[in-house]
Amino acid sequence: MKDLIDSVDLMLSPDHKDRLKAEYWQLHIRMNRLFDILQNWDNLEFKPKCGKDTLNMQYHYMKKYKEILAHRALLEGVDLDGAYE
Repeated sequence: MKDLIDSVDLMLSPDHKDRLKAEYWQLHIRMNRLFDILQNWDNLEFKPKCGKDTLNMQYHYMKKYKEILAHRALLEGVDLDGAYE
């Protein structure tokens, strides 16, 4: 899954396991984009209105949230790998 739009079907699924997969992969995509911003901070084509420290803190908590989702998926028997990468 490379774009948020790819997760729409899973997000709209009546199956809570599909929605968990979508939530996990949406977060994964957003984290990758934020990571790119942080890595290219001095060469961005725009100037963020918040400081790099704020975005680093956001990334840190997103990472923790992703770990919690992965743990929940493990407990619920939800496979987050495979076709979703």
